Amino acid sequence: MIRPLPAVLLCGLLSLATVFTLPHCTAPASAIQLLPDQEDFLSKVRYIITGREKKTFIDLPSPDRPKFIKEFWEKRDPDPSTEENEFKDAYLARLDEADRLFLGEGRPGWLTDRGRIYILLGPPTNKEEYRGGYMDADRQILRDTIVWYYEGTPIFFVDSRGTGQFELAAQSLDELEALNTLLDRRSGGTQLLSGGRVLFDFRHILRTDNSGLRFLVLQVPYRCLWFSEKERRLVTTLRLRLRITDAERRLVASHDQDYPLSFSETDLLKLSGRSYDLSVPLLLKEGRYEAWITLQNGASGEELKKKFEFAIKKGQRP
Repeated sequence: MIRPLPAVLLCGLLSLATVFTLPHCTAPASAIQLLPDQEDFLSKVRYIITGREKKTFIDLPSPDRPKFIKEFWEKRDPDPSTEENEFKDAYLARLDEADRLFLGEGRPGWLTDRGRIYILLGPPTNKEEYRGGYMDADRQILRDTIVWYYEGTPIFFVDSRGTGQFELAAQSLDELEALNTLLDRRSGGTQLLSGGRVLFDFRHILRTDNSGLRFLVLQVPYRCLWFSEKERRLVTTLRLRLRITDAERRLVASHDQDYPLSFSETDLLKLSGRSYDLSVPLLLKEGRYEAWITLQNGASGEELKKKFEFAIKKGQRP
C-alpha cells in the first residue's frame, strides 16, 4: 500500500476558513539568484521542505547548494546501506503521476490542489464525483464537486467558478479538525511511499451498435487496478452498482453485477496502457436521465461513486 508523506510537511495547510488553498511554506524568493537546477529542486520539494531548510538553502552561496541538495535527500533515505533512495524515488514518481492525472487546470497537475493532496496522502480509498452540482449540509448548491475519502475523512474539491479548476474546500470547522487529525495520525516521522498504485478511476461513454442498441460503457485503466495474488494469478473483482433515474427522479433502470478479472503477470503487463470495458445495455426511450454509479475494486476495497446526466435522442448515434 502507498503510505502518506509526513503531515508536518504540509506547513500551514489548514487555515480556519470555509474555502482555502494550500499555501507554500514561504513566499518565493524571486530576488535570489538560483541556477535552473536549483530552482527546479526548490520548486519540486515545496511540499516536504521545512521553512528552516528553505532559508538555509537560499542563504547558501551557489557553489554550496549542490551539497545541500545531496544531504537533503540523504537524511530522508530510509535505508542508507543501499544505492537507492526509496523516499526520493517514490516522492518524485508520485509528483510525476500527479502531473499526469490532474492536467487541464491551466497549470502543471502537481501544482493543483488535488495534485498536492495526492502527493502528500496518496490515492484516496474512496472517491465520489458530483457533476452538475452538489448540495451541502446548509442546502447550498455547489458546482461540480469531487470528494476523496481517507480513513472515512472526506476532502472536498469544488469547481466553484465553473472553470474546471477544482479547489480544496472545507464545509465546516469539524471537517477541518478531522483532516488535521488524519494528517497528524498519518505523520509518525518520514514514511515510505511504495508500490505503483495510481488513482482508482474510470471514464464513461455512451455507445450505440449497428443495430441501434445503446450501451453505457465504463472504461477502467488496468494500471488503476489493484490485484491480489491467488494460485500464481493476479485476481480482483469489479463490483458495479448502477441506478438510472428519469427527469422526474423515478428509477427507470438498475444493474448490479460482479466482473471477476484474472491474469497472469505476463498477460497483465501486455495490457499496460489499455482499459477494461464494462458494457451495460440501456433499454431506454428518448429523454433526459441521471446515472448513479458505484464501482468497487474488490482486491483493494477502493470504491468510487459518480453521478452524471445524459440524454437519449431519437436516432442518436455514437
